[in-house]
Amino acid sequence: MRKKMEYRRLMRLILPIALFAFLLSGCIKEYENYTSYEKSIGSFFDKTQTLELQFSFDAADGKQYVTDKNTILTIPEYAFVDDSGELVFGQIDFTFLDIIDKSVIMLYEKPTVSNGELLESAGVFYLEAKKDGKNVYLNQNIRIQVPSDNPNAMLLFEGEEIEGEFNWEEMTDDTSSVWRSEWNIPGSQFSDSGFTLEFDRLSWINCDRFVQDPGVELTKLCVDLPEEYTNANTISYLVFEDLNSVINLYGDASLEKFCYRNDRAPIGYKVSFVVIHVKDEDQYELGIAREVVIQKNHAQEVVMESHSLEQILDILAEF
Repeated sequence: MRKKMEYRRLMRLILPIALFAFLLSGCIKEYENYTSYEKSIGSFFDKTQTLELQFSFDAADGKQYVTDKNTILTIPEYAFVDDSGELVFGQIDFTFLDIIDKSVIMLYEKPTVSNGELLESAGVFYLEAKKDGKNVYLNQNIRIQVPSDNPNAMLLFEGEEIEGEFNWEEMTDDTSSVWRSEWNIPGSQFSDSGFTLEFDRLSWINCDRFVQDPGVELTKLCVDLPEEYTNANTISYLVFEDLNSVINLYGDASLEKFCYRNDRAPIGYKVSFVVIHVKDEDQYELGIAREVVIQKNHAQEVVMESHSLEQILDILAEF
C-alpha cells in the first residue's frame, strides 16, 4: 500500500514537469520554425524582387508610360471601377513590372510553363492599381507594346498559383488579343516593332507561344544535390539557351534530386542549370552548369560555391 501511495505521489510530481517540458518543446519548435525563414529561399526572393515601377495619375486623364526597356503601357481615360462596379475618379496608384530577360524570370520565380507544357516568352508583366489603398479593376482594355524580334505568333496567358506552384493559363476570352505590329516611340523620332497586347485584367500576364516540336523525344532530367538542399531553401532552374524560356526543377524527396516535372525535358536542347541555395541568414551558394545538351535520362551534377547576394545578381544578369 505504501509503495502505491509513493508511486502516485511521484507521478503527481513528474506529470506536471513532463507536461511543461512538452509544451516548452512545442514553443521552441515554433520559434525555430519562425526564425528559420531567414534560411529559406523565400528570404532570397524578398531581397531580389524589388524591380516594380510605381507611379500615380488621375483616372480621368489616363496614362502612357515608357519603361527603360522601351515597353509602352497605355491606360485609357476612366479605365477603373471599384469592387462594386462603380466608376473610380481621382488619383490611381499603379504598379507595373515588365520582365523581358531570363535573369529576371528567375528572380521573380515565374517559370515559362503552362500545365506542364513548355512556353517561350516575349514578355512577362505584372499590373496592379489602387485607389486610397484599395484594389480597383479595369472596365476596358489597356494596351502594352513590347519590343521583340521573335518571329513566332504569340498567345496571352494569365498567371496563377496551383498548390504553391506558379502556372500560366491561356487567356481565351474575346476581349484579350495579341498581334505583331510597329509603332512610334513616344517623345522620340524612332520607331519600334514587336507585339501589341490588349486585355482587361490586372494580374500577372505573359505573352508566349507553346514550344511544340513533334520530332523531339521527351525524357527524365534531374539534378543531384546534397540531401540538405530542399524546396524550402533551394531553387533550381533549367535555362534554355536558344529560347526565352526558364523551367523550375522541383525537389523530389523520394529521389533526393531536383527534377523536371512529369519527365518532359526535350532531348537535344542546349540548356544551363542554375541552382541557388540559402545556407544561412545572408549566406548563399550558387551552382551553374552551362551549355549542357539534354540527353536521355539526364542526370546532372552541379558544383555549388559560396557567393554574396550581389555576386549572384551579377552572375544571373549574364543570362
